[in-house]
Amino acid sequence: AELDPWLRVWKKTVRVGPGEFLHLEVHRGQLSAAMEADGPKLELGPDEEQQLLSAFPPEAFLPAAVNPPVASGTWSSKLRHYASSDHVDPDCAVRGENHLERSILDVFQALQLPPIGAVLSIGGLYGGKHGEGAEAPDDPAVELLLELQQTFRGSPASLRAMCWGCKEGEVANLTRAQPLVPIFEVRPFPEVADLTLAPALDVPAGFQGELDLLRFDALPLGRSCQALAALLRAGVRPRLLAMFVLSQIPPPYKFIPLASDVATHPAALMACSLSAVADIVAPFGLSLLRLTGPYALFVARHAWRGRLPLNELECYRRAAVWGLTDIPLHFVRDWLFSSVDEGLPQLWGNLSALYASAGHAGAPFTLAV
Repeated sequence: AELDPWLRVWKKTVRVGPGEFLHLEVHRGQLSAAMEADGPKLELGPDEEQQLLSAFPPEAFLPAAVNPPVASGTWSSKLRHYASSDHVDPDCAVRGENHLERSILDVFQALQLPPIGAVLSIGGLYGGKHGEGAEAPDDPAVELLLELQQTFRGSPASLRAMCWGCKEGEVANLTRAQPLVPIFEVRPFPEVADLTLAPALDVPAGFQGELDLLRFDALPLGRSCQALAALLRAGVRPRLLAMFVLSQIPPPYKFIPLASDVATHPAALMACSLSAVADIVAPFGLSLLRLTGPYALFVARHAWRGRLPLNELECYRRAAVWGLTDIPLHFVRDWLFSSVDEGLPQLWGNLSALYASAGHAGAPFTLAV
């Protein structure tokens, strides 16, 4: 779902004669028209405007698209106090992708270091199976490995890949992963009773040190942040980190689930929040670069030419939010746009209620700013 429709510009092109087109835009409920995409705006009469407005969907005129969700002074104050930077990158929020399946290649090709040839993926893989989805990229680890396979085609033995936590046969059944079967090792992810206390995970040989990509999908009990921290303590140093995050919890809130009972863990709390991940990886030189909503891409600062860090609140505001059944969109907007003094206790209460409704009242979790 779109988090802030007030920022969106709806665009349409309509034919008005042989070889003549009108380029229309609706932004915050106001219509503009031009004969060329960047040409001067036309003056429209009331009847013309009413007719052209009918070309746009009703959501372009809903209150959320017409009225600002927060006073500019209130938002500016929140940015000053809690954003990592004043740098707003228009490319940070990625629309039209679920799992960074295309952005991962754009970013990888822009890195200023030569590839290593090592990818470690934690959790399951996305994509069509048994011949379906051959032309539909869906998984960042698979797409990057296909790219690396071409890069290392002269020395295929130099390429290392592991799906740590994939099910048996998962890689073999994935249509787009077929060329990767000979190199994509599969192992079960270790069941660590408390990853928070584990000094480090026993990382398989060949995946210590620098990696092209460390990718995390959802883990049981939403413990991806704990597993990430354990891998970093073990010496894993990814240049790119593609991380599944709980997109409903906005920055600057750092949420990490800590409960240990799968039977009473709320299904909606599938991971830790974006800010929790950012807090864990910052000491290791990683910064947020792209965000689809449920997937965040962090980059090693020494490998990126552009300015870092980015303003993560502005990036989040422009991204999408997924999984809204148990956490309604208006809750997410309230948490993002309200002051932290108001939002923090609201969020604490809402999360506690989710655990209680799942049968685990008083379940442990961390929530901080």
